[in-house]
Amino acid sequence: MVSNKDDKESELNCNDGDGLCELHRPTPNHRSFIIVTITTLILLMGATIPTPLYGIYRNEFALSQISITLIYAAYSVGVVPTLFFFGPLGDAIGRKPLLILAVVISLIGTAIIGIAPGLEWLIIGRLAQGVGIGAVLGNAT
Repeated sequence: MVSNKDDKESELNCNDGDGLCELHRPTPNHRSFIIVTITTLILLMGATIPTPLYGIYRNEFALSQISITLIYAAYSVGVVPTLFFFGPLGDAIGRKPLLILAVVISLIGTAIIGIAPGLEWLIIGRLAQGVGIGAVLGNAT
């Protein structure tokens, strides 16, 4: 009777000494995990950093309470649909390019908020941050 080990090796077409069996075994990639975790943490922190600035924006741009609420809502409008769209898209085209795109979108949103001349740009920046965060969370996890 053939042992279990021999059955597994024959299924993988392994021969002693050729090293093919080693190539087919999955290995954990801790570096990738750490990079994705730190990137997700930084992006989530970046999405919450503008919150204390809304008081300054309210005075600077003469914003009403409804305007501040719209800025907050723009983030949610960006995150929720993106979770549904980018999760399956990551399965189809690959997670790495999608995560890179998500980081770029989130950084663009942060830059827009940093140089926003008015309410419309604050909303666009928060929407971009929401899309970026939704794409990261949909694929990083």
